[in-house]
Amino acid sequence: MSSNPLQDIRIGTMVNCAGLNPIPYMEKLMPYGFECFSLSWWKTAKSTNLKKLAKEVKALLDTYVNSCVQESTIFQEYYKKFCTILPPSKVVRLYQTEEEFRRILLEWLRYYGRQ
Repeated sequence: MSSNPLQDIRIGTMVNCAGLNPIPYMEKLMPYGFECFSLSWWKTAKSTNLKKLAKEVKALLDTYVNSCVQESTIFQEYYKKFCTILPPSKVVRLYQTEEEFRRILLEWLRYYGRQ
């Protein structure tokens, strides 16, 4: 924990596990930047094999971390290429534009995905 309580706030969501396999739902949520998941069984977890679930969650996290590492490697590779052909101000603008595009795309998907 940090000395700043605002830095300790994590963005997360609850996942209903009562009679359900939470892994497919968590897989769908991983790309949206959740920092934590709270698995909830409401009254009982008797029918859930917790050891098996723990292994499945670990496998899901391993897959996610590996994809982040691959994405980072690609990011570094293209950053170097961009810097050889563009001035630093243009590289910064490229990344700002890319981030803005992602934000607008997510807003668009949220709005039109419900219809």
